[in-house]
Amino acid sequence: MMDLLIQQVEQICKRLAPHGWRDLLLIHEVDITAADLQGELSKELKINRTVKGFEDFSMEGKRGIEPGYPARSLLYHALASPNVNLGLNGLPLSVYPTLAELDIIENYVYGIKPPCLSELRKRAGGDLAIVVFSTEYRPSPETVHRKHADLCFSRTGVARVGTKEPLYNPVSRGFLPFFERDDFAFRVLPARYSAYLAVQKKGDSGNFGPMSIA
Repeated sequence: MMDLLIQQVEQICKRLAPHGWRDLLLIHEVDITAADLQGELSKELKINRTVKGFEDFSMEGKRGIEPGYPARSLLYHALASPNVNLGLNGLPLSVYPTLAELDIIENYVYGIKPPCLSELRKRAGGDLAIVVFSTEYRPSPETVHRKHADLCFSRTGVARVGTKEPLYNPVSRGFLPFFERDDFAFRVLPARYSAYLAVQKKGDSGNFGPMSIA
């Protein structure tokens, strides 16, 4: 399984590399065309957080992939954050990862060093349950803690039917609601749902939800 995942990640990096992504990530000393990509993504990096789109990358992040932590994984942040949209030359990037490719990168983050069930129970400190969440990678102002960009989870995902087909906007890493040629039409608006192992915890605004909607 691990071999298949890294092969898929290699294919994604190979597709994106010539379209500005290799040069952009080389600023942070990670080469997505390296022969040993798994080793390249696991080494410690010197992150340049002055580069547009990387200002809100987690201060704890120091690798291309940090096992189990999407927000601390530079490759995941670069591909998933809607704020990462300019190349090394300051011009807009023209090619972006697909939703399926983002799923693969996320699977790699969680799958590179998967914990056993006993370790998960120890980490949780309570009863585990399988829960379906709606998920979205958000810039820091839109997270609960507002310290850095992070993968956010919601017990409720708001999707809707529409009169026109859905339209994914790769630049914003999301779906557009409006149909440009008809003011009275609206597009299907999907939401992303995933199953996770979860544990009930008390809310903490500095670290864990819920988010205030006021």
